[in-house]
Amino acid sequence: TRAKLNIELDQPNQAQVLVENALFVIGSEELQTAELGGESLHLQCKLHLEFERIHDARNSCSKFYQWTQQSEVSSDKLKRAATFHQALVHWKSNEPKKAQELFNQLINLSEDNSSIAFETLVNAHIGYAAASNDLGQYDLAEQSLNQALKLLRSMNSDNIDLKVELLYTVADHFAAQGKYQQAFEFAKQALKSLDERSNQDMSLRIALFNQIGSLSQDLGKYDDALSYYKSALTSIRSTTPDPHPDTAAILNNLGSVSSAMNNYSNAKDYHQQALKMRLAIFDENHPEVISSEQNLALVFDD
Repeated sequence: TRAKLNIELDQPNQAQVLVENALFVIGSEELQTAELGGESLHLQCKLHLEFERIHDARNSCSKFYQWTQQSEVSSDKLKRAATFHQALVHWKSNEPKKAQELFNQLINLSEDNSSIAFETLVNAHIGYAAASNDLGQYDLAEQSLNQALKLLRSMNSDNIDLKVELLYTVADHFAAQGKYQQAFEFAKQALKSLDERSNQDMSLRIALFNQIGSLSQDLGKYDDALSYYKSALTSIRSTTPDPHPDTAAILNNLGSVSSAMNNYSNAKDYHQQALKMRLAIFDENHPEVISSEQNLALVFDD
């Protein structure tokens, strides 16, 4: 319970210690027969995913998934959660095929189990569509997104975050096919929906600023793109300390759009900041570091 509170307070390190303490108290011998063992594994997996610790998530979510398959006290609810999180790990690890298969398992559960949670089913469709987009299977992605939209309308859901995430994925779907104007319209709808919520999810807001900035840039609206990227940078720095990979990505985007506007002095400054931050996070041979070096070299060439 204390770990859950720490997560809500954006205190992942404290939450991690508490979850590990809970698992230690339960012990490895009792883990398979203790329902709280499954709950603790679930919380550990969710914690790693929520704070983008993907390497740790691969391990913890795999353990949670295996626990639900082997333990006699595992509930259907925990099995669905484990399948969803395992699929999410594969997607975040750039393994769309494995993610697609697991998201599809969740969708198929709805045919056999009418009690499957509505939000889990919508999220499964969103995940399946995202993985399908990554695989270039746009027809499958569109079918799943239409099904998710239909579910949201039929249930009259007041879950704004779920609606925003769905609209964000629809925008990504059209952007992947080069349909930038349609993508832009859905992304703006998502931001408008998020503005209706009093207590906003800042991570969603940052993602939308970045997405709309990217789409504005694709449409040649460079001033708008610059404005949205700056909003994303201000927002992430108000919630996340430097250095952070997402902050570096936004700085990189600011450098890119500044170059497109022929403002090479600003472009150089942004790309230098991005490179410095990425070197503080990754080793010098990491793809993101190399990308920043290449972007900086292009600015000097110009």
